[in-house]
Amino acid sequence: MEPIAVVGLLAASFQFVEQGSKFISIAKQFLGGTAGFHEMKVARSVLQAVALQLSAEASQQTPRQQSTEDQDVLKLVKQCLALAEDINGLIDKCRPKKSAKLGNTLAAAGRMMLNKNTIEDLQSRLTRLEDALALQLITSTRSEVRQCIDGLHGLGLQQQAQMLEAKRIQETLKSGVNVAEFNPQAMAGLKEVIELSNKATLDAERLQFEQGLAALKFSAMDERYVEIVEPFPETFAYMLEDDEQLLRTHPDLQISFREWLLHGEGTFHISGKPGAGKSTLMKMLCEDDRTTAALTTWAGPTRKLVFAKFFFWKYGTSLQRSLEGLYRAILHEVLLHCPDLSLSLFTKRPGHWVDMSRGEIEHGFDQLLKLVETANQTNHRFCFFIDGLDEFEEGEMIHSDLVARLQGWAQNSKGNIKLCVSSRELPAFRRLSVAQKIRLQLLTQHDIELFVHGHLVTLEEFQELRSEGGDAEEQCDDFFRELVSKAEGVFLWVSIVVRSLRKGLIDNGDSIYKLRQKLDHIPSDLDKFFQYMLEAIELPYRKDAYATFAVAMKLAKSGRFNSLSLLRYSFLFDWLENPPFHEQGSLRRLTPRGLDFRLDKAVNRLGARCNSLLEIQRLGNSKYKNAPTHRDIVKFIHRSVPDWLDIHLKEFVQDFDVAQAILQTLLAQIRFGCLVPSSLVAIDLANYVIYFKPVPESASPNTINTWFTQLDTLDDALQRNLSNGDPSYLSSHVNRGDAPSLAPLIDDRGLAGEYLSLPHIAAFLAQHDYLKHKLGKSKHLTEGTLGASLLECAILAISGRALDDVLSTLEVLFQQGVSAKSQTVTAMFGKSKMNISLVGCVWTELSRNPHLFEYEWKAIRLFLQYGAEPDCVLHWLPQWSEIKGIRSVNGKPWTLFQHTKHSLSPAVKTFLNGKMAAKEEFSVQDLVDVIFPNGEFQGLGDAH
Repeated sequence: MEPIAVVGLLAASFQFVEQGSKFISIAKQFLGGTAGFHEMKVARSVLQAVALQLSAEASQQTPRQQSTEDQDVLKLVKQCLALAEDINGLIDKCRPKKSAKLGNTLAAAGRMMLNKNTIEDLQSRLTRLEDALALQLITSTRSEVRQCIDGLHGLGLQQQAQMLEAKRIQETLKSGVNVAEFNPQAMAGLKEVIELSNKATLDAERLQFEQGLAALKFSAMDERYVEIVEPFPETFAYMLEDDEQLLRTHPDLQISFREWLLHGEGTFHISGKPGAGKSTLMKMLCEDDRTTAALTTWAGPTRKLVFAKFFFWKYGTSLQRSLEGLYRAILHEVLLHCPDLSLSLFTKRPGHWVDMSRGEIEHGFDQLLKLVETANQTNHRFCFFIDGLDEFEEGEMIHSDLVARLQGWAQNSKGNIKLCVSSRELPAFRRLSVAQKIRLQLLTQHDIELFVHGHLVTLEEFQELRSEGGDAEEQCDDFFRELVSKAEGVFLWVSIVVRSLRKGLIDNGDSIYKLRQKLDHIPSDLDKFFQYMLEAIELPYRKDAYATFAVAMKLAKSGRFNSLSLLRYSFLFDWLENPPFHEQGSLRRLTPRGLDFRLDKAVNRLGARCNSLLEIQRLGNSKYKNAPTHRDIVKFIHRSVPDWLDIHLKEFVQDFDVAQAILQTLLAQIRFGCLVPSSLVAIDLANYVIYFKPVPESASPNTINTWFTQLDTLDDALQRNLSNGDPSYLSSHVNRGDAPSLAPLIDDRGLAGEYLSLPHIAAFLAQHDYLKHKLGKSKHLTEGTLGASLLECAILAISGRALDDVLSTLEVLFQQGVSAKSQTVTAMFGKSKMNISLVGCVWTELSRNPHLFEYEWKAIRLFLQYGAEPDCVLHWLPQWSEIKGIRSVNGKPWTLFQHTKHSLSPAVKTFLNGKMAAKEEFSVQDLVDVIFPNGEFQGLGDAH
């Protein structure tokens, strides 16, 4: 028998002994006149129920090959059931007549007295049974329990029923400890079993909760927050220190921010112009210990503070700019600090959160709000910081709807939810009360003074201007005040201007007159300022600048990971000057020195052509201080820049082929960047496949063929690079967040070198149309280990792609000649090559999600159709050995289907019940034929 079955039978037997002892005790009380016959009948009914449960479990767990320990356990169960029959016989023999007259009751008591020896015998048998159970526990069960516990530590998402059964057994065992008077050795053994099983189930529950929490969190959830720069020292101090400054600059403000944290409620709104520093301030407030201390005071000594944050991001993933992303972030933080609320918010156990729909997420959040709204006295108080309301993506819900919803959270919470939000000064946000609103640009003058003083005035060159004599010092001080005043509270403006002034001071030796002249020409309005910056680019460089802006904007809009690497940026100039440059042999594969030279030149070009509207984000580490690396990316200095360029740049790039520029720079990076690790190249390839693919429904055959040719060209360049360069070229870490992540394909999970190609990436991304094209003319890719590795990539696509596309990809691979009998050839499904059937891997990947019942069987059918060994299929189906032998758990021969939300179709039920009644074994192909009559899926009935 399975270990958990052995433990379950012994636990149920302990429970029977407990109830039997209670019955004997009441029977003796009846003989002594201190209990009535009714109490004895109630005790008998409870005992009968326990005996029936024990009998049912014993009949379900008949082992195919009985071990000695199994036989001993079943003998003890039989003794329990025999005792139950004898107790029933005693009650039947002694019960009063139907009439409740005193004489009848006395007669029943007399009959019980005549059977006093029988009662003593029953008690003696119970005692002996108790001792035998204890002995069995010591001799065999502890080893079984340990096996069971080892299994519990590895419980997956499909083993909820087993974990619940284990918890039921624990409770039964605990009741046995409370009533049984075992010898010390037996008692110690039983307690050890309970402690071990309790620890195992707690570990399993904790693991499932962590899995559920990880499912709520999305990888880009904190990305925007992390990328925000730290504030200049001592800036924004007034928010937590100087109430007077806030109140003085805002006549309508009725409460300072610090007082709002301590005692306020509702919504506090931080508004401001683009570039005023709203996000920087919000991050500072989230991280400042004084914020937490003040909110803890607000929560009070008897309630727990729950703090959560979310930063909307217009150019991020869909979740970063949506309500669902906001819900997920808040729920994650709430449950991280209050795991006890999980069952109140979700009907699913944490192990099943991984497949929750958007509707279920919203329902969970609504339940959180209802808990706060309906509770007379909640044990929690919640404060949410939400940045960038204007970066929320409007659709059915517009910005004003979002504001109304957020206000509703606070207004309906009985003072237990409050929010701090930030946004630009758009009309939709005017409904947020001025009584709890600040305009950041009215407060930042001192902050900007600190910034200008730290980045410009303290420069040695500026101090030399001050010391030139005459009125030089006064002129420099006036210039300082004019610069601060002209910024109008906008940090973005002053940071770009100061950068330009520093360059003039340091590189060109500008005088105070020249600095003032520059400042006079720079407009203070941000829109006019961007226009000025664009026009300030020298004429010979403007074409390059416009092209760079267009490529950077297209990549940013195409996906979160489609950033412009510094190396690709360097190739953009080669292509602009000579489009077929990499086909004419004008470039050679980069040497380390050549790579450094190219990157340095790209940095200089960026500064000369883009006038500080683009900057370099350092992601790599160079052995030389501040030297650029291949990991560095080119990004806009602020999100307001691409917003402005999106409106004003179109007329300058009408004839520029942005898509072709992106393709050619990617191709050049692959061909010549042999020293570049795989992270950027692999991600760029995957993103190119996903985001630049023509829409099949609207694209012409010629467009599709051109697309396939482009991918073939990229693959050819990749294979040449791999064969001529470092064989581990694509073997470094590339897991940079949600789709597309190629981490399962490479690095320590095994797919690298000879097993990496664009077809592998296409298989992982479920791009079956390109695979059909490529494999149709490259049959060698379908053979042996290469074919198996493509199949592995397609199976891994299950976790993040449309499953119809995944099944189509599998079918294309089989049609093109990949063997359905393939075994693993890499370490993608474990830390080492496991040499297991890939049909088992596809089942394992699909069975992670309980809603994918139909796809599980479609995949199995597909493998069988193309020649997979049935035995390989059977090996991986949960409890298949029980199902096909009609020896199933809990009397149900379809344990395999229990995790689905749907009921089985009548045909499947009839088939399984018939096989069970006849005790006939059947093959997996038999079951597939029933599930797919006439080739159509008919496995499910109506949903529960």
